[in-house]
Amino acid sequence: MSGGTHAEHTGRGSGALLFSTSDYEHVRTRVQSVQQVRTHVQTPRQLRDRVLPMPIRPATHRASGQARRTALLEAAIEVIAEGGVGKATHRSIAARAGMPLSTTSYFFSSLDDLIAAALQVVADRISARVEEALRKIDEAALGPEESIEPFLEQLLSTPQSELTAQFEIYLECARRPQLQATAHQIMASIERAAEASLRALGISHATRRAPMVVAMLDGFALHRRAWPRGEADRRMLREALSTLLRTFAAQDSAKG
Repeated sequence: MSGGTHAEHTGRGSGALLFSTSDYEHVRTRVQSVQQVRTHVQTPRQLRDRVLPMPIRPATHRASGQARRTALLEAAIEVIAEGGVGKATHRSIAARAGMPLSTTSYFFSSLDDLIAAALQVVADRISARVEEALRKIDEAALGPEESIEPFLEQLLSTPQSELTAQFEIYLECARRPQLQATAHQIMASIERAAEASLRALGISHATRRAPMVVAMLDGFALHRRAWPRGEADRRMLREALSTLLRTFAAQDSAKG
C-alpha cells in the first residue's frame, strides 16, 4: 500500500474542505427537518393537558333520545297499570316500547328510577290538568260553586291507565320502601296544585286544607276503579267538592 497522504488519495490539497458545498447543504437540510419534527412532537404532559373539544350531538340525535325516553315512560305506565309494579321489569317495559332490552339501562340507572320517573309523569299531567282548570276559571271569573265543573272535566278526563299506575305505585311503597321518597314528592306536588286551586277560589288556610281535598279525590278515584257508575260518579264528585268548599267557607266566616 502506498504511503501517500490522505490528501493525495482524495486528490485534494492539505487546505481543501473534506466535504463539498452540496454535501454541507444536504446535511443542513436534514438538520432543519429534524428540528421541525422536534418542534411539533408533544411531550406526554402536553398530550395529557391538551383539551380536545367535545363533539356536539346534533339536535336530531337529542330529539330522538328524548322520544325514546318518553316512549319507555309511557310503556312503564301501561305495564304497571295492566299487571302491577311486580310485572314491571326492564324486559317487559322495553318489549312494550318496542326497543332493545339495553335501552332501559341506557336512560335509567335502575328499575326503581324508571318506575319513579313514570310516576312523576303521571303527577305532572295531573298538575297540568289542574292548571288548565284554573286558567278557565280565571278567564271566566267564576266563583267557588261555578268553578267545580271545570275541575270535574279535568279530573274525570284522567286516563284510567294513569290512575291505576298511580295507585299501584302507592301500594308498592309498602313493599318497596325505596319508592316512598319519590311517592312523597309526587303527592306533595299534587297537593301544591290543590293548594293553588283553593287560593284561587278565595279559600283560606289553603296549605292545611289541600291534603284533605287530595285525599277525598284519591279516595273517589280509587272507588271509581272498583265500581264505575257513569254519570252517577260525576254527580257524587260534584256534590262532594261543593260540600267541602261550603264547609271551608263556613268555617272561615265563623272565625272571621
